[in-house]
Amino acid sequence: MKNLETKVEEIQHLLFEARSLVKICALASDSCITDKELQLRDNLEIYEVLRKVNLLLANIEHILDT
Repeated sequence: MKNLETKVEEIQHLLFEARSLVKICALASDSCITDKELQLRDNLEIYEVLRKVNLLLANIEHILDT
């Protein structure tokens, strides 16, 4: 069983990554971005980002449950 400090560190990292993905997604979907590599071009790209965020949140739940 993981100790509380280890769990908190893992969760902090995952939450930071999830928040970063949400911010990147919001920025990349903004029409003022001219860099085509940063723009989310279709719903599939948005789905992939949301899927990753969902996976991060599921990992957090798993860590809390153990």
